[in-house]
Amino acid sequence: MEAKKTDRISTRQRILQFACEVFAHKGFRNTTIRDISERARVNVAAVNYYFGSKENLYEAVCKYVCGLSVEQTDPRFSLADGLTPEEKLKTFIQTLLFTVLGKCQSDLMEMIMGREMIEPTKALTIVIEDMIKPRFQQLYALVKELLGDKADDETVCRYCLSITGQCLYYRFAQPVARRLNPRQQFDQEGIENLADHIAKFSLSAIKQYALNS
Repeated sequence: MEAKKTDRISTRQRILQFACEVFAHKGFRNTTIRDISERARVNVAAVNYYFGSKENLYEAVCKYVCGLSVEQTDPRFSLADGLTPEEKLKTFIQTLLFTVLGKCQSDLMEMIMGREMIEPTKALTIVIEDMIKPRFQQLYALVKELLGDKADDETVCRYCLSITGQCLYYRFAQPVARRLNPRQQFDQEGIENLADHIAKFSLSAIKQYALNS
């Protein structure tokens, strides 16, 4: 019984991994279940058994490349209770940078998410609702606390988007960033230094708003 369970997990995982490659290179609309089954060396029925449809498989792929496992219930970043709001913001920024720049990220993720930005499917909504939105709400609460009660929703959202925008720039425009600033490294120390800069830059703007409001 245990061996059969292991085989099921192994087959599902293999389909998922090869589906990532096919979807990344061909896109959702140009990919067929047969393309994936041939690449994964399983029959079409196996793909349908584990995922039900091409749409369901693609949604699973988008979650997979974004680091959302089937078992994951809370995508928010872990922030220690004893930290100050400033320290929590820095930790959030550092964790976000390691998430989007760390070695766990691959060209496949960039290709799939890049296609989603250009030709969005309903999978993008799922990724936003299941992963991006909970983290954004977490950041929103931190920024709201730092800005103070006078900051309205639009102001808080703009600060949050500015912070995430700084982080994502280094993911999606990294070739440009490397040429403009060759000294910037993307190893652990380099990412930590980058997080420190973004945190200081953002906190300076937040404190200035709080003083003027």
